[in-house]
Amino acid sequence: MIQEGENLKLQPILFLLFLLLSSATAAEQCATKKEAMSMEYAEDDSLDITTSCVEKEDEVYELQKKQAETNISVIFGALSKHLNASTYKDNKNNDQRRKFNENNLALGIAYNNWSVLYAKLSYYNDGLAGYYTYKTYRSPKFDFGFRVGLVFGYEDTPADLPVLPLFSPVIEYKPIEEISFESAAIIGGNGAFVLMLNAKYSF
Repeated sequence: MIQEGENLKLQPILFLLFLLLSSATAAEQCATKKEAMSMEYAEDDSLDITTSCVEKEDEVYELQKKQAETNISVIFGALSKHLNASTYKDNKNNDQRRKFNENNLALGIAYNNWSVLYAKLSYYNDGLAGYYTYKTYRSPKFDFGFRVGLVFGYEDTPADLPVLPLFSPVIEYKPIEEISFESAAIIGGNGAFVLMLNAKYSF
């Protein structure tokens, strides 16, 4: 026969078992509904375990779902800034000094992570770039990664190269879902360090 003292010892154990079973059942329901359980401290600092589910906006889940979809974007309006040089010798104009072009009038298209882009290059010549963007960090507002590709169009310039490799870090800011802004840092055809900014409209 169970004594009164032993009965008192069993009550908290039974209560904890009841809470564990209730919590497990609630957790299973929450997982099915993609909801989260709440465990909060009551006003008297005791742990108040609730079995009710609270709605949770899972931004990571939505972001991964969005990334799995086909994404087509239009790239436009590139601007650039040459940081360690502002002019170059224009071999088409008796080697006179000329300011680098920094209004690149870009227009291109991106399909998922692949992009093709036309732009007016630093020497006012037409250029074509093809590159792949690898994102190492993603969030609802900011992405960070690298561009790897090729740039064509430097053959009749002081750089005198038909093709240049492209490797640049890039950060993307997304104020709204459809429109974003990308900033990249590259080494130009003359060795100048160049910051670039362009906009994207996603369908």
